[in-house]
Amino acid sequence: MLERRAFLGAASLLASSLALSGCVGGDVEPTKTPKTGEDTGIQRQPIDVLPEGGQWMTLSCWQSCGGRCLNKGYVVDGVIIRQKTDDTHDDSQDYPQQRSCPRGKTLSSTWLGEDRIKYPMKRKHWQPGGVDYHPELRGQDEWERISWDEAVGYVADEVKRVFEQFGSRSFLGVSWDGLPYASYLGGSVGIMATGSRGSARLAPAHLGAEHDGCDVKRGQANDRFDLMYNAENVVLYSFNAMGSPMWHFMKAKENGATFTVVGPDYNMTASMLEADWIPVRPGTDTAFLLAVAYEMLRLDEEGGNVVDWDFLHKYTVGFDAESMPANAASAENFLGYVKGEYDGVPKTPEWATKICGTPVEAITKFATLLSKENKVMTFNAFGCMRHTATENLEQLMIAVNSMGGHYGKPGQCWGGYYFDGGSDAPCNLILTGSSGVDEAKEKLGIAPKKMLGEPCDDVVSAAQVWDAILNKKYHFTGDIRNDAPESACEERDLDVRFMDFGTWSAMRSYPDTVKAVRALREGGIECVVGRGILPKLDIQFCDIVVPVISDLEKEAILETGEGGREIVYHYDKVCDPLYEARTNREFESAILTALGEDPAGMYPLSEEQKLYNIMAGTTVICDDGVTYEPLLTITQEDIDAMGVEGQPQQGRITLQEFKEKGVYQVERKQGDNFGFIAYKDFVDDPVAHPLATDSGKFEIYCQYKADILNQ
Repeated sequence: MLERRAFLGAASLLASSLALSGCVGGDVEPTKTPKTGEDTGIQRQPIDVLPEGGQWMTLSCWQSCGGRCLNKGYVVDGVIIRQKTDDTHDDSQDYPQQRSCPRGKTLSSTWLGEDRIKYPMKRKHWQPGGVDYHPELRGQDEWERISWDEAVGYVADEVKRVFEQFGSRSFLGVSWDGLPYASYLGGSVGIMATGSRGSARLAPAHLGAEHDGCDVKRGQANDRFDLMYNAENVVLYSFNAMGSPMWHFMKAKENGATFTVVGPDYNMTASMLEADWIPVRPGTDTAFLLAVAYEMLRLDEEGGNVVDWDFLHKYTVGFDAESMPANAASAENFLGYVKGEYDGVPKTPEWATKICGTPVEAITKFATLLSKENKVMTFNAFGCMRHTATENLEQLMIAVNSMGGHYGKPGQCWGGYYFDGGSDAPCNLILTGSSGVDEAKEKLGIAPKKMLGEPCDDVVSAAQVWDAILNKKYHFTGDIRNDAPESACEERDLDVRFMDFGTWSAMRSYPDTVKAVRALREGGIECVVGRGILPKLDIQFCDIVVPVISDLEKEAILETGEGGREIVYHYDKVCDPLYEARTNREFESAILTALGEDPAGMYPLSEEQKLYNIMAGTTVICDDGVTYEPLLTITQEDIDAMGVEGQPQQGRITLQEFKEKGVYQVERKQGDNFGFIAYKDFVDDPVAHPLATDSGKFEIYCQYKADILNQ
């Protein structure tokens, strides 16, 4: 069996090749210039030699892969000289080190890269006022360096002008949190973005796809210990594992589990696990799973013991005529649709293969695997749901896994994941505290004055945002990620004149980058603002750009839901902000101040107070697996050193120890009380523990979802 250290060896070699000059191990030797091979005069140092006067610090990784591994940097005078990963305890399967990947080893080169944005800039041929702004030159114009005062002045003046001329519906923020300062001043158009989770974000709780308050990102599958020791058949659907999840899958394989990968390519995960491969063309998974359901029914009719009819009738609604929910507006059910009773098209493997490209025999093989006679754990990532025409995909996955009865039992589950949560479900064993911002706003009695207008209820889907800008209209649906809109859906006019990308990458992450370019050049937007560390695509199409600090230039804590359920990190501040970079808070506060508004309405607490509140409120699970206790012991001296308000408290470890190690991890072992079998309470007693659906069961027919889509 391949040992973990051997498995990660290639990653270590690659990391070494990416290291900065003077950071590579081996014999001492002169470095050469890349072009001429001349001696640079700089001597490479052995990896075990560290310069004096430095210290190991915990680095925040902003690579956005979701792994949230432990990256440590040896810092001398604010410069990262070496990097390493988790060595806080011995590595074991039950208590694994949180090892970083090669992407995390690039932090130094990114942070100090030549292309880092160093100071505010204005596009040369853009002028304020909405007349001489030359949008056709966005993406190819030259840049002029300006001061922070000039940048804030330009933005504040444009905000005031656009509000007065066009109102709040002319402001659009395409970042994940919208446009906070414009909303505070008088409203702005919101964005409904489901890019990360795709159609899995479409009313999951109303389908039964959330459990015990766990976020859909964390998933609804069993704990990693159940995977490692009880799995027999593991399906990785649209899934390519990274980091610790692969470590857990390898242990399951060692213990006899077989693996099946479903997706368009035989990826690295499939290769590592020697998995069977079920090929499916991108964007055609709906047809594939309909045919799988058809085959499960056919195989059950021919030989029995494939479909778990008892499970379907006890725990689901809408599979057949006798299990329709009370609020169903139609008599059409899933069984009838699969058989072709409503459209005259039976969803056979022969029908599906023309669409999805999956061989007929492969569809039959997968249907056989999902039989109720087999123990199956299915983990699906969201790649297959980031596509048009996938609005029924999550519901289909619920349906086929319900047909096999693969819920609420050891070695059986289904769950949708980011890969950082893959094999590491469900809810966190460490819960970070609240920042206290909302409570502070209420206590201070500070509220936005709406000095420049009244809020609007406009929400544009990210999938149609570029069309909305170009066509000056869009289809209003409200924010259907959470609840159906109270007002009727309708066609609305939209005239965007001011846009702020925030630190987001909307041009890359929202559909149709080519159309995004057209929207920025031809959509009538008079001012486009961006903030960033590097000159990514969105930045290149802005009119005003300001540099923001990196995560290495601030102290922070990893908040719940952003990593594995067993860990929490403290990130060190490596140095003061570099060049002319400032925080988003400083930028937005300056805009508000320039417009005569009190920034305390948006930022009632200092960053230090917010960090303290989060750390003081962080709790860790007790040995009983039910109750939680404070993680950190915080003294009055700690409080005074941070310059915040608070009360001393007793916890499991000291604040100083947490900062020095940079990580706290719950130690796991077989038989502990921290394991989890998803949906077990529901399966044991569906009346006492109903799901958060209208019926309290899995909804294979969901009227709520139908109402959303019909609107």
